[in-house]
Order: sequence, then structure tokens, then C-alpha cells
Amino acid sequence: MKRLIYFALMLSVAFIGVFSCKKKDPEPTPRQKILGRWKMTAGSITIGGNTEQVAPCTLDDITEFKTGDVYTIDEGATKCNSSDPQTRSGTYVLNEAGTTLTINDPSIGIGIVFQVLELTNTTLRIKADNVLGLGVNVQYSYQKL
Repeated sequence: MKRLIYFALMLSVAFIGVFSCKKKDPEPTPRQKILGRWKMTAGSITIGGNTEQVAPCTLDDITEFKTGDVYTIDEGATKCNSSDPQTRSGTYVLNEAGTTLTINDPSIGIGIVFQVLELTNTTLRIKADNVLGLGVNVQYSYQKL
């Protein structure tokens, strides 16, 4: 009888353990995290030791990273230069580890390699040092919409 009670108790514990555990969703990969629409929340440009914040007309821009390694940037309600197109696009490469992001801008014909400082489901922070070999350092922060 004791064995039967012990067996029933162990079976109950095992049953509760198996059926009460929820499977966790797997952590999204960096490539999954970057997909979507992002709004710049802050940015700075340093040239020759002088740092300036990005212009307010840039802070309303929306960058969207899409599948197929394509991105678009919408200038938002205010353009920094009225002759700029409302929307421009290019390609990007995010390495598998999510530590570097290369933005290929066809308007200038080159790619800029950014170090990914933070990439979560809601935040993206990137920086690039010595952009185009000109001693220009940039850092940008984005919030996912």
C-alpha cells in the first residue's frame, strides 16, 4: 500500500511538473530584432573634438529595416533640406552576432560600418568612428515604433 501511495504521489508530481512548465519562446536573433520601424531619439556627430547633437529635422525621421536586407528612411514631417527626397532606401548587412551593421547608401555609393552598442526588441544604439576616413565620429540611438 505504501508503494502504491508513493507511486501515485511521484506520478502526480511528475504530471504537475511536465504540464505546468510553459515553454519559453526562443530569444529572437539580432536579425529578427532589427526588423521594423525605428525613430531616432538622439544622435551626435563629433568632428575635430567638437561634438554637436543631430538637428531636430533628423530626429523625426523613420528608418525601417525590412527583410531582404533593405532599409528605407522617411524624412518625416520636417526635412533638413527641402530638396531632399521624402524617402530614400538602400541595403544593410547585420552580422550574425549583431555586433556590426553596415549601411549601404546608394546616394553616396559607399557603406558605413557601425558598431552595434545595443540591440534589443525596442532599442538600437550604434556608432561609427572615423567615418569615410575623415575623422568624423557619429553615435545614434533609436526607439522601435
